[in-house]
Amino acid sequence: MSALNNRLTEAELKALPGQFRVVRVKMRRAETELVPSEYFLVEDFVDRHDALDRWRTLLHEKRLEVKEVLRYRIYDDHGRIVDAVGAIISEEERKAPPGKFRIICADIATGTIKLVADLDDREKAIEYAKNAYEGPYTGHQVHDDTGATLIAV
Repeated sequence: MSALNNRLTEAELKALPGQFRVVRVKMRRAETELVPSEYFLVEDFVDRHDALDRWRTLLHEKRLEVKEVLRYRIYDDHGRIVDAVGAIISEEERKAPPGKFRIICADIATGTIKLVADLDDREKAIEYAKNAYEGPYTGHQVHDDTGATLIAV
């Protein structure tokens, strides 16, 4: 469902529970920086990878328009901006939701922690973390719902 004409408020950027929202952001110049001026819904996705595919397609297809700058962002159901790796989370948010296994990506160079996914299966989460690669200064970890680190890569 494409809905490029549906304008969103900042409060509506948060995706529905368990979903990811792709949003077109119109930026405007405010003195020395660009700031968001309008938000438009592109599409909601249940799967993060589908949202990322759509986001990447939009990044490559769309170009800057005269007198306006467009950006595309993905928001999760907490209202956090998600990029190709995931949403930036705090140290305390490493703990997985009850019954889940949380995969995170830690960037040693910047000190940021990004949420990659919450999986139901412990072995799948560990396998994902072992095989994931986001660059030379990153490492993937898996945490359970007690906050314990199951694997640090």
